[in-house]
Amino acid sequence: MKEVRTGKRGRPRKEISKEYLQEALALRGTSVIGRSLNCHPRTVRRRALEHELVEPATPVRQVREEPDGTTTIIWTSTGPLMSAIANNPPALDQEIARIQEENPRFGQGMTQGSLLSGGFRVPLDRVVESLVRINGPAMPFGPRTIQRRVYDVVAVNSLWHHDGHHARMIDLRGPNRGSYIWGRSVHNIRIERLWKDYYIGLIDKWYHFFHDLEAFYGLDVDNPIHLWLLHHLFLPALNEEAQRWAASWNHHRVRTERNRTPREMFLFGMQEQGTRGVGWMEDGVEPGRYKEYGIDWALWDTYTGKFTGLTQRHSPGYPVTTPRNLTG
Repeated sequence: MKEVRTGKRGRPRKEISKEYLQEALALRGTSVIGRSLNCHPRTVRRRALEHELVEPATPVRQVREEPDGTTTIIWTSTGPLMSAIANNPPALDQEIARIQEENPRFGQGMTQGSLLSGGFRVPLDRVVESLVRINGPAMPFGPRTIQRRVYDVVAVNSLWHHDGHHARMIDLRGPNRGSYIWGRSVHNIRIERLWKDYYIGLIDKWYHFFHDLEAFYGLDVDNPIHLWLLHHLFLPALNEEAQRWAASWNHHRVRTERNRTPREMFLFGMQEQGTRGVGWMEDGVEPGRYKEYGIDWALWDTYTGKFTGLTQRHSPGYPVTTPRNLTG
């Protein structure tokens, strides 16, 4: 958004990019967008009308006189409308059954995110009701309370973790940058949790499918012809499912982030906090503390000298540097 002097009295005119506004309106209403842009929701509404992104609508608040002399106040939402499928249980059940067939371990949030990524905006309570109709009542967890950790960095893209072997990226983004860490992800519990969700939601069924091919149907993993045929037959389908899983994840709501989706956090975060991750280190980290930036010291066990809650795929002998006092 930018302010434009028109030469007239009053405050400068606030211009909002059509591309940004179109994507933002698909996620939230004018009130949330207005807070992100630091302007009034009516300004957002007027710019949306000027860009022909919305149709003129009835007033938000209407007072209607009833025949018996009473008055009724009618409120009209300016946010994204719910999809018609939300009021059509059979159609909703059919769509959610398709999602569950492809991702049998999707919970309520990921199922709702999958619907949203497919263009269906459905309230969570309708999703829960549909899941009960399809799968039956869920088993109770009992009195156990799940404690969710809240993570915090300076802004969107201010911390990257690279769990791979691309030397060019390390050369460009690695040295003396506290906002970039690479190597094994023993210092990044956030990505470890994401790997777990990704495995449960997508990789698990493919893993067992390929294992069954090897165990019972003659697949030879040391035969390059078998591997080529495996890629030829299944790689397109696997990639399509991976894209759908990513879309579902980006549209699922995160409770500890005020029920915003990762897509919302990225879009509005870039607007509110500025563009990060493209220049040199400007995250306000003191010199000499780059190595500690982004590490989850809350999971450091001072007794064992190791991080807790890591996946078993990491070597137990992997060296970990004892953390320094970050408060001093």
